[in-house]
Amino acid sequence: MPRPRPGRPLLRRARDQVQVGLDPAAAVVVSRLSDDASSALLRLDGGIGLHDLVAAHPELGPVLDSLHRRGLLDDDADRPTALPAFRRERWGAELGAHALTSSYPAATARLRRRSKAAVAVRGNDRCAAMVAVGLAAAGVGVVALEGPDTVVGPRDLTPSGPFEPQVPWLEHVAEAVRRQGASPAASSSRTRGPVAVVVSASADSDVPWTDPELADDLLSDGVPHLPVAVSGVQARVGPFVVPGVPGCLWCQEHRRRDADPAWPALADQLRLHHPRATTSLGVVATAAASLAVAQVLQVVDAGRDARPASLGAQLVVAAPDLLVERHDAPAHPVCGCGWAGYASTMVG
Repeated sequence: MPRPRPGRPLLRRARDQVQVGLDPAAAVVVSRLSDDASSALLRLDGGIGLHDLVAAHPELGPVLDSLHRRGLLDDDADRPTALPAFRRERWGAELGAHALTSSYPAATARLRRRSKAAVAVRGNDRCAAMVAVGLAAAGVGVVALEGPDTVVGPRDLTPSGPFEPQVPWLEHVAEAVRRQGASPAASSSRTRGPVAVVVSASADSDVPWTDPELADDLLSDGVPHLPVAVSGVQARVGPFVVPGVPGCLWCQEHRRRDADPAWPALADQLRLHHPRATTSLGVVATAAASLAVAQVLQVVDAGRDARPASLGAQLVVAAPDLLVERHDAPAHPVCGCGWAGYASTMVG
């Protein structure tokens, strides 16, 4: 039973013309249709079989064949069967959106890959919570919350959870992740073998700064990880650290030391006395979380072929406009993050 693909509306363009889709680069215009045929095409909703439709309107036969070959129509045979019913229902919008640029089999394969992937989130700020829930909503099967745990305060509340203060952060974010259909496994990035770890943390400063010591174990164990820092009116996402690819948080530290001999002393004070941001804009945290989820999903979907924009760079967003700026974050010559001997382990 043919129907228009979700996101490909059937629109009357003229009396004898029907346009399929809105994007000028992909839309198709069907011309020289009779009034009855154009009306029947506009009513196409999967409620009538192809044989009956063509029998009633023979001129639609070649039209429907052409639209189907172009990927603008689907029918019951095209619908995904490789996903469990609950996943098809839960991620129907994601599935339809991915199918717009590929096919249902390809979109299904992508979501199946996500459902088998594990991503860890390290941190307990607002951005960490939104990253965890965002990954779960996008279909990642396991979102491991590494904490550390804390008691939720009023400034930790987000639209996606936690929703109330004076409760354990891990427990409430885990429940929000679970509601999105993912498993909030509280596992160690050393043993679970996640695709990547998002390290969401910033010192209490007027510009975001993530302590590189927070990711030392990930760097030494060869675990891909993405730092995210939100403080004040700005957020910085990246660089995405991949084993064997130069560029990490310590490279950034070395460059700061080169520019400012006092930087090590300043960093120690931030680390010891101002480890957690107390000022941040919710809209900036939301934007940073969305960017981080998008970067990680590229790695989940494409594996070793992924080239997210944060690889070897930081993505910076700042209020009020939240326009993304990409700043190169090259390796420092004294840092060993890109030394040979590591194999890329972006996916298991």
